Amino acid sequence: MKCGYTLEWLDALINVSLNPAKTKLDADAVAPGQIQYIKSKIEEEKIRHQSFLNNQVFDLLEENKIEVLIRQYYATLILLLDQAWHNEMNTLSRNPLFKEIHLSLIQSLEELILFIEVRFPAYLTTDQRASVTHLLAVKKELKILMTSTKPQLEKKINDKPLTDIVFTTLHTFLTKIKDSVPVALHDVLYIKNLVKKLKELSKQDEHTCNSASLYELLIYLNFNSPAYINYFTHTTTEKIVSYKTIPEQLETLLLLRKDFKQMNSKPGVALNIHKKNLRTIIGNWFDQEVQYLEKKQHLSVIPPQGSTEASKNKQEEPLKVLCVLSVDQMGLVLRAADESKIIMARSLNAVFKQIVPYLSTASKENISWDSMRSKSYAAEKRDKEIVIQKLEQMIKKVREY
Repeated sequence: MKCGYTLEWLDALINVSLNPAKTKLDADAVAPGQIQYIKSKIEEEKIRHQSFLNNQVFDLLEENKIEVLIRQYYATLILLLDQAWHNEMNTLSRNPLFKEIHLSLIQSLEELILFIEVRFPAYLTTDQRASVTHLLAVKKELKILMTSTKPQLEKKINDKPLTDIVFTTLHTFLTKIKDSVPVALHDVLYIKNLVKKLKELSKQDEHTCNSASLYELLIYLNFNSPAYINYFTHTTTEKIVSYKTIPEQLETLLLLRKDFKQMNSKPGVALNIHKKNLRTIIGNWFDQEVQYLEKKQHLSVIPPQGSTEASKNKQEEPLKVLCVLSVDQMGLVLRAADESKIIMARSLNAVFKQIVPYLSTASKENISWDSMRSKSYAAEKRDKEIVIQKLEQMIKKVREY
């Protein structure tokens, strides 16, 4: 069924008639009766569009056509609401009657958006853009959290690096709103859920509100921030290496892995929806660490051969190659080279063990191959960008040969 652009009247009102950038508004020249007529017309349009959508969904038999209609309508209403809000913010008029038009228009658009969200949620996706009014409501919640809940959590949890990671993420989200960066609906829903859970956590006593409870909350909500993943693996490694013997380290690691796998997680949610699941990344890291310690334990029980010649045949310190990449960035290169089969060895551990002793950086002469291997599982976005840039430079050089 062809119906044309049904939002034309609202579009013209918002983008032309009420847009200060396109129309020189003279509210005092508009009679009160005209203002009341426009408000009444806005209400009529709202009801007409609600009825139109209901009828279209019943008339269209093909699900894909219904889905396209609902998503197009929803996306257009979001854009119109954003423009209506900017019009209201930027208008120089102080005529209270004229301001009524802006407020009535914004309210009607919000009701239309809510109508679609309630009646036709199955046809929407969380990839769609959130409205500016929705973002402003979340911004208000976040500011309250920052001023009241944050101090309570920091005091009770007493783990500044961990709480800093969480609140830096929230601050980054606030910055997006401030800078008018488009934000997807799933990001808004995730932040709202995170804020709600943090508030609940802050109200608990010191026995239940601690770093362990925050760990569980972040894993439950799939807080797959590279900074948090790196912090989790780093603190876990510190617990393991605090034990002197390999059997003790392995036992501790197995217990920590068991505890991690028993933690609950909420399906379908993620801080970064386009990145790997937190449980997958950390689960793989645990598995790699277990394999490494098991091999290390196995080798430690094999009696040394030629022990009488050990001191005589002591290897000299290898000559090192200076690399401009950081330790984390070199780790990414070696891991990618192994997984893409550019270089091949018995295991990823063997790749790092055989190559890293011959590498150095401007700030570090002796690099721990084990540390580099561990860090390669929690790549920072900036490190990945630098590695890609250097690889592209290599590609350019190869093409010149």
